[in-house]
Amino acid sequence: MVTLDISQIESLHFLRRLIFSFLFIVFAVANVSAITQNEKEGFIRINIKTDNFKNSANLSDFLEIGKLIPLEATKDCLIKSIRKVIQYRDNIYVFDMDQQKYFRFNNAGKFLGQIGQRGKGPGEYLETYDFQIDTKKELIYLLDFCKIHIFSLNGKWIRSVKTEFMAEAFCQTENNQFIFYGAGRDNRIFITDSNFKAINSFFPYSLAYRLTPRYPLSIYNNDILVQIPTFDTIYTLKDGKPKPLFYLDYNGKNLTEKEFNRLPEADQSKVYDYIMLNCRHANSCEFIPLKNSAIIAVSYCQKAYWGICNLKTHQYSFVELRKLNNDIFGTFMYFHPAGITDDEYIFSMPAEVMIKDKTNSFYQKNIETLKEVNDLSNPVLLFAKPKI
Repeated sequence: MVTLDISQIESLHFLRRLIFSFLFIVFAVANVSAITQNEKEGFIRINIKTDNFKNSANLSDFLEIGKLIPLEATKDCLIKSIRKVIQYRDNIYVFDMDQQKYFRFNNAGKFLGQIGQRGKGPGEYLETYDFQIDTKKELIYLLDFCKIHIFSLNGKWIRSVKTEFMAEAFCQTENNQFIFYGAGRDNRIFITDSNFKAINSFFPYSLAYRLTPRYPLSIYNNDILVQIPTFDTIYTLKDGKPKPLFYLDYNGKNLTEKEFNRLPEADQSKVYDYIMLNCRHANSCEFIPLKNSAIIAVSYCQKAYWGICNLKTHQYSFVELRKLNNDIFGTFMYFHPAGITDDEYIFSMPAEVMIKDKTNSFYQKNIETLKEVNDLSNPVLLFAKPKI
């Protein structure tokens, strides 16, 4: 048996501390180098390895469920599906794109009224795609392809304004300008003044930018972001013109602009089909950020993946969407958020899904909230925070 004296033990402790300090410095320098490289590139590169995508995972690994709000159903308010939700002050505003209807509820889910209706008369719209709430002027804006309809918060029509372009999504900036994601044969991004007059435009409409994500515009740290999905780049419009902010690097499996330009024209015109069938490229379909995290949907090898990435630490977790086990309330769903608050995602869940298994712990925990919900009820709004 070997014994050590006090001086030898102290020497071993010193050696361990020295090795730990060396490893810490190496790790720190590596991180500094990565940050410096990102600064040199002018954007933040988020490395996501497709080899780390999971074949299966539980929903509880991704989200922490908060409050539930069942939406009241009446003869004047029967919702088919919810495209977008905005919660503002004491009201919840819901856009049912399939029916082309806008509904207003209070924060308890009680139906308060409808905003406008489909038609060709004053205060009526033909085919809307998006809506926003002006929190400074206390107004609602409905995007009717190439027209903006303006309503008060209680649903009274005020006026309508034609735009010089067609668009399918828009956001309002802090200085009362507007950002539009175009849908015509012009540029994809239009910046307008407060009267919806175009003052600048970017990204010429071309085959390279033809992919349209579900949420092309989003808000991150009071800044408007634009997702150009073909090349997995997220742009900031903070200074009035697009600058790359994030680049989602799928360990070299991205379709680069150089590769795209080399594709035959037939593949360029059907670039999404090419990416899906090629089984080599990964492509971001959604990028929906909160303060620190973002939900990201990815197409890769003819499969759909869904995950959350921490935009500060770059920690991430992705799973094949069909293999995402809903261990919270039991039934599989496509988890595409319909809205966001400051730190939560808002999901629209069909009533029949929420009450399918009344024996599980989730239903029992929320039995008072869900006791009036039945298969014919309107959807239930579910608020959830990301865990990553």
